[in-house]
Amino acid sequence: YDFAASANGSSASASSTSGTKVPGNAIDGNNTTFWESGGNATSPNPQFITIAFPYPLTLNKVRFLVPSGSTANIPRDYTWQVSSDNSTYTIVVTVTGNSSADVTNTFSARFNVNYLRLHVTRTNTTNRRVRIATLEAIGSKITSTGTVSGLNRKVEQTVVADDGSPQSQVAYD
Repeated sequence: YDFAASANGSSASASSTSGTKVPGNAIDGNNTTFWESGGNATSPNPQFITIAFPYPLTLNKVRFLVPSGSTANIPRDYTWQVSSDNSTYTIVVTVTGNSSADVTNTFSARFNVNYLRLHVTRTNTTNRRVRIATLEAIGSKITSTGTVSGLNRKVEQTVVADDGSPQSQVAYD
């Protein structure tokens, strides 16, 4: 299930944008539209796109796809970062030397993720803008973050094991 899709309530923002190639294009479900950064991706001037989810998620897999004919604009050196508050980010994947236009990265599950960021410091051809046609975030929706209380424990029955000793069976309601 792709939680980054705008059809699922997510939104996108970016460090910069080139004309009508806005961040929302990367999550619109259409591989022919794309986000293009307004500046070139370099270490002193990284370019990034951030996805805001409408609810907390558990994530463990991310994917990007670069539009056809954009091999110079492929993220070569990048990190995937997650956050619960959009201010403190944790790096979950670091890649150096990528040359593929369609990349899936997996990592140990991260919980309570409200934001996902693709942070690019270098493209396939030096000093080029980043282009992303599709961003995907794979994981699961967190449905409860509270604790369970009020459980009552009681012995429902006693059974006899094959060796003749009684064993209690416990049930929860």
